[in-house]
Amino acid sequence: MLPLTLSSPALFLLLVFRTNSAYGRWWEARKVWGSIINTCRDSARMSLAMIEQNEIKEQAVSQVAVFSRVLKYHLREPSDQAEALLRSEIAPILKPEHTEKIMNSKHKPMTLCGLMSDTIHEAADGLTTVERLKLDQSVTLLVDYLGMCERIVKTPIPLVYTRHTARFLSWWLVFLPVCLYDQLPNNLLLVPVTAILAFFLLGIEDLGNQIEEPFSILPIEVMGDGISGSIFEALEMNTGEPKEFYGKPPVPYSLASSDPGSYVR
Repeated sequence: MLPLTLSSPALFLLLVFRTNSAYGRWWEARKVWGSIINTCRDSARMSLAMIEQNEIKEQAVSQVAVFSRVLKYHLREPSDQAEALLRSEIAPILKPEHTEKIMNSKHKPMTLCGLMSDTIHEAADGLTTVERLKLDQSVTLLVDYLGMCERIVKTPIPLVYTRHTARFLSWWLVFLPVCLYDQLPNNLLLVPVTAILAFFLLGIEDLGNQIEEPFSILPIEVMGDGISGSIFEALEMNTGEPKEFYGKPPVPYSLASSDPGSYVR
């Protein structure tokens, strides 16, 4: 029992640090996406209030609405299926030439931000210098949040640390039954006790592995629905023209599902 007693603090320290590091990455990603939601809505609000031409106003709002869709594609593993899904999400909203420009580019979020800047310049004649700077600042913020997301994706927890923790835990569990053999009042308890301890310790290690890559488990699609729904509702109210919501329009909190993954403000 002495070897396990001596090694337990080191093992548990590794597990705690591993889990805390993974949770820190997950929470940072969630905070960044919360800022993206706020910035998209604020950018749409300013566009609706400052831009007078309805065509340019709708173009600006539509580009903001698809930012989360394009960023979602950028942060996850690319595939033909993911690319087809992205096209189906943005094609009904953007102009055909803008859709093709984004789909043919390598860095799609930066291409979209460039289009957003072009739209601001199109509306420049009807804007004051301060208004133009405010709209451009919102695009700058989105580029900043893009960089923060890329930093999380491109800086994973060192593989050597993950492997060492897994090896340490595996050997610790292998020797656990041996050390417990003469410590229990009944040898029949050896199997269930070992199994229960292994279940919880392996679960802690697996929890860290699951949340280490936050963009694969965060409800980004639902957040995008919330952005699109609120933005297009504001556009409809501003222009007085009926718009087909892309995504879920906002609903009162009392009508929302109790499932946190099904509704995001």
